[in-house]
Amino acid sequence: MAQGEPRIRWTKAQDQRLRRAVKSYNAALSYAKRMNPQGAAFMPDTVSYRELRGEIQTARELNNVVNRLRRGGKAKAFALVQNEAGTVTTRWQQREAQIAFNTRERRKSMERIRLGIQNAAGILTGNIGTIQERGLRPSQLKPSKMNRVQMERIVELEREQTRKNNYDRAMDYYLNYTTALAQIGANNVGDGSTYQAILESLSNIMEKDPNALIDMFWSGDDALEIDFVYDENVVIETRLHYALEAMQKVERERGLA
Repeated sequence: MAQGEPRIRWTKAQDQRLRRAVKSYNAALSYAKRMNPQGAAFMPDTVSYRELRGEIQTARELNNVVNRLRRGGKAKAFALVQNEAGTVTTRWQQREAQIAFNTRERRKSMERIRLGIQNAAGILTGNIGTIQERGLRPSQLKPSKMNRVQMERIVELEREQTRKNNYDRAMDYYLNYTTALAQIGANNVGDGSTYQAILESLSNIMEKDPNALIDMFWSGDDALEIDFVYDENVVIETRLHYALEAMQKVERERGLA
């Protein structure tokens, strides 16, 4: 069983928290629509307790969902506002998009620091290409410039993040790692055997010891980082050699070879 945040096991207290939050949110939204029927088209839909309960996967996701609903628990939360892009939405939706945006940017900043491509002085410009490949570049599209679909999407993406445990994140990372190898043409180096061996080694680790992925993710081993795959200061043959060596070392240490 992979380590990380476990799937939620509903308690009576958790169930009641969600019920109360849904009831309060729906009541406030319905009242706001009655008071401003002409603006109702710009307001969100009511939510279903049953659907939310079926979707929520972790205690952290439940906590975030309940907090979101509580922030929409008063009719004034659904007052209409317009952002710089001309998007008309509710104060609640705009605030939720801003919260999700801030959370995402903070997470990307922490990841840049972890990878050593940001320090107290700022982002290290020599790694700007890698940042772009990893999707860690600070976003230029802020909620004040977003349309309705973009606002809804960023909120949903952050909700998806709360469903991921440590294994999910590590799995995503190393699937991106293999994609990065393909992007630099690793399969065309030599007879392609080193590239295939990397894929086989990683597949073996994923299948036999999922927890090893988490340890790899936090190991700090340069060869196991995606930025190493894109490091143009190291010839591609050497990059592949070290990547394979690092993964085979994990296999040996875990008794997977």
